[in-house]
Amino acid sequence: MLSDEFGSADPEERMTCPYNPAHDPTRKRLAVHLQKCRKQYPALAKQLKTCPNNIQHLIPQAEYEVCYS
Repeated sequence: MLSDEFGSADPEERMTCPYNPAHDPTRKRLAVHLQKCRKQYPALAKQLKTCPNNIQHLIPQAEYEVCYS
């Protein structure tokens, strides 16, 4: 089994949705889930930025500017 710097690469691993912590999609469904939640939570989507190192990692705008500016 491969792993990455963010933990296990197990496709069945449960991930926490950055839009709604009650959502816990599997790693293999996370990309589709994020697209759906981005549409469902447009105000929050405007406050989050995509990490340049991991497209599935969304971080608050203020944190992004501190880390990547």
